[in-house]
Amino acid sequence: SGVLVGDARQLPPTVISPAAAGAGLGCSLFERLERLGLKPDLLDRQYRMHPALAQFPSAAFYGGRVSSDPTPQSRPLPAGLDWPSPRGAVPLAFVEVDGGQEQRAPDG
Repeated sequence: SGVLVGDARQLPPTVISPAAAGAGLGCSLFERLERLGLKPDLLDRQYRMHPALAQFPSAAFYGGRVSSDPTPQSRPLPAGLDWPSPRGAVPLAFVEVDGGQEQRAPDG
């Protein structure tokens, strides 16, 4: 027996090869397992982001079943940012970053 941890609603595999795409490898392992009738268990609590940001993916992909914890009031604000609203009520900040570089591979 074993446990697989993943999410069929995340981004699918990137398939470049036409042969691989034709073989169905553009579908994730978790999607295939669900199609075979294996029923997944949903981890229904997220701790990574502000609840206001988590509302959209919860509603759009999980039927509103994913809740957030801890509350924004118990979550410490990151130091060093001049937050535009008190206690981070708006969970978004634009941060200017000087000296950034972007590179692209010749084939990509």
